[in-house]
Amino acid sequence: MSQKKKRPKAAKRKADPNQLFAEMMQLVKSAGPPPGQPSAARRLSPKTRLARLKKALGSDDPLPNIRALIPDDGANAQAVVVHAFACILETGSAGLSVLVDRFEDDELAKIISSLEAIGARATLADLRQLRAALQRAVQAGQNRLDAAELVAEGPGKRIDRHAELHVREMGERLLEFCRTRLEELAAG
Repeated sequence: MSQKKKRPKAAKRKADPNQLFAEMMQLVKSAGPPPGQPSAARRLSPKTRLARLKKALGSDDPLPNIRALIPDDGANAQAVVVHAFACILETGSAGLSVLVDRFEDDELAKIISSLEAIGARATLADLRQLRAALQRAVQAGQNRLDAAELVAEGPGKRIDRHAELHVREMGERLLEFCRTRLEELAAG
């Protein structure tokens, strides 16, 4: 009579070193210039930025090219691009649930506002579920870090299965948002 072997519990998902390196390089590139120096995007005149934005829209990979032309501290439509693009990168690398771990409440509010502005309804609904679960865990007495881990292990697992759909939805909506607001994005 043979006994069934118990399968060990699945270990936490280990990050691929190449993926981590690519993320780190993206962060380094997006970190901007040293303090006191304006970013290259900030130094562009609106006319030059508009011409480059039009060119970026026609490129093979328009969103990263557009994002590179937008100052990190831009307002209005520029801020929407900055926060929505950050959400795309984070979701693409680790799923939507990572946002409740990596971003503070004020930053999450900016991301949610950006998702509202671009019309990424499905992603927005899932992010709101995650944020509500985080708030419930904190109100129940968990510290924020433990609450974020609890959310990632609970509703985050289910929601993160849709990461590809989230990234696709946000990418399509953000690209359309950029197409319809070129003048505003160029103003700086």
